[in-house]
Amino acid sequence: MGTINKLRPEIGTASRELKESNKLVIRKAQTKEHAAQAKARVELYAAFEKSIAGYEEQLAGMLSIVPTEEKELSGYIGTVAVLVCYIKRRFNLIISEIDGQKTISFNEFVVYVDELAEFAKLAGIRLVAYCDLMGEIAAKRAGILYDFFHSVVEWALGNGIKDSFVKTMSEGGRIAMKLMLPKVAVAYGLPERMEEEIRIAGGLFDKDDQEDTVVLLLSFPEGEGRDD
Repeated sequence: MGTINKLRPEIGTASRELKESNKLVIRKAQTKEHAAQAKARVELYAAFEKSIAGYEEQLAGMLSIVPTEEKELSGYIGTVAVLVCYIKRRFNLIISEIDGQKTISFNEFVVYVDELAEFAKLAGIRLVAYCDLMGEIAAKRAGILYDFFHSVVEWALGNGIKDSFVKTMSEGGRIAMKLMLPKVAVAYGLPERMEEEIRIAGGLFDKDDQEDTVVLLLSFPEGEGRDD
């Protein structure tokens, strides 16, 4: 349980930072010149707090039932670590948005993706991650891509998938995250809450059922979305 115990306090730290940031935003809302901007940030905080609550409940449930069989423990720790990692990093991204940060570097985004991929390996998925992009991406879009990546990893863990490949790249004038999985992944569907977020942010989701693999692709137009 060492991995879990090491990561779990980081959720509390990020949560406290988020709440303190929100208090600051509310104080700013008391002045007329900051009212519109502060209102948008408060709404952003509230929406995220609502969406992440389900994951925190899921984590609490998982931590309450620890396998006693050693052969099951490694995969269990990996699955819990994937969820803890996602919650922690998603907090980081939302704090950046609340603080008014419009973009993050692809170098930072790759760290988040690589970290989640490493925990997925601990859970039993041989997941190779690659990114060939430089520069920056809109923070909101980075958050949606990260949500998408996590949703696929979580689905793969629940469906016995052992191999996957993810690449973040430029393709046809769009920033794209492409995941290649076994044929069974044709059954994957976007979480309902993500569909509207993707549409509003100008994204497109596509599923390509090829001969021996399924490609899941989420993309956004290049050079847009900095002020989403």
